This record gives sequence, structure tokens and C-alpha cells, in this order.
Amino acid sequence: LPGFMFRILSAIVLADMNDFNFAANDQQYIWEEIAKDNKFQKKLEKALKEVLYIGDGAFKITIDTEVSEYPIMEWYPGDRIEYVWRRDRIKEVIFKTPYMAHGQKYVLNERYGYGYIINELYSGERMVEKNTLPELSRLADYNFDKSVMLAVPLKIYESGKYEGRGGSIFDGKLDSFDAFDEV
Repeated sequence: LPGFMFRILSAIVLADMNDFNFAANDQQYIWEEIAKDNKFQKKLEKALKEVLYIGDGAFKITIDTEVSEYPIMEWYPGDRIEYVWRRDRIKEVIFKTPYMAHGQKYVLNERYGYGYIINELYSGERMVEKNTLPELSRLADYNFDKSVMLAVPLKIYESGKYEGRGGSIFDGKLDSFDAFDEV
């Protein structure tokens, strides 16, 4: 039943999602190329399903010209992000990517805020040098226009449990599903 609910709800939302409006045709053409390059429709479908289940998440926008000539949109579900708030406003989104190396678990925290990206590598609670992992040795921090944040949070419902976080479609319904399952 929960799987059926996800499929129906996401199909309804995605089918009714309006196209984006642009001031000029060349902007629309660029967006269509970015969306095609990123397989945006498929990513949005996955994101929607995870938001309904987990409660929230965020898209991370990166530029890597070795991979694509267009901005890359990566989806992170709510269990792999944190929000930093300042006076009831999102100040930054922290994207967490786990790595296993040298028999240890490392977590890369990419702090996306207004006008900056800061990369921090952790082993447990301790910050370590990024070059501890060879694949991160070229990773750099960036500063840019302070009015832009290259992270786009997504939530549908508000969490009744965690301030500022999204709520799962299952909040308050798990007991009902258990009873349904028992029947």
C-alpha cells in the first residue's frame, strides 16, 4: 500500500508540474539542454519519492567542465544533508558524502552557502586534511556572488518533530500501516 501511494502521488505531481517560464527563448533552450544533460525529469521523480518518504532533501549544483559543459544537479535526500539557519532563514546546506578508505569511514561535508562553497573532510568527529583521500586532493573552496546559493532545498510537508525540516508522508501513520499489515 505505501508503495502504491508513492507511485500515485508522484505520478499526479509530476504530470501536473508546469513548465518553467523564461524571459527569452535562448534561456529556455539553455534550460532544456541542462535538463536533458542532467536527466532532470528522472532525478525529480526520484527526489519527489524520497521527499515523500524521508521528508526533505536538496539539489546541489556544481560546475565540472571535465564532466559536462552544463551545471550538474545532484540530488541528496534528507538523511544526507543538514541545514544551518540564521534568524529563521537558511544560511547554508551541508551535503554529506561518505567515503571508505584505509579501513575507515570518512565524510565529506560540502557547505553550500550564499557566495561560498567550503569543503571539509571528517573522520568521526575530527576534521582531517582533504588530501587524506587522493580523490579529494584537488577539491577547492570557492567564493562567488553573495546573493547566490548553489543549493536548492526541497520539502513538501513540515515536520512536526524537527523545526525547519520536512515531514514524511508516513508521519503519524506508521501505526495504521502496522495495523493494516496485521489484518
